[in-house]
Amino acid sequence: MMSVACTDNCDTAMQFKADLEAAFPDIPYFYTGHLSLAVAVHTGPGAFGVVLCITR
Repeated sequence: MMSVACTDNCDTAMQFKADLEAAFPDIPYFYTGHLSLAVAVHTGPGAFGVVLCITR
């Protein structure tokens, strides 16, 4: 499962998500939204992140 989150540049994050989906079509996507304030305060504007969860 993969997730993408952003601070204030969600259009860029959504494009990045589309690129990831094209590159890795077999991985399900769970959530695209905003980074938590605890992360955003340290990264600043323009940041986005990706989470990959592998279960066995």
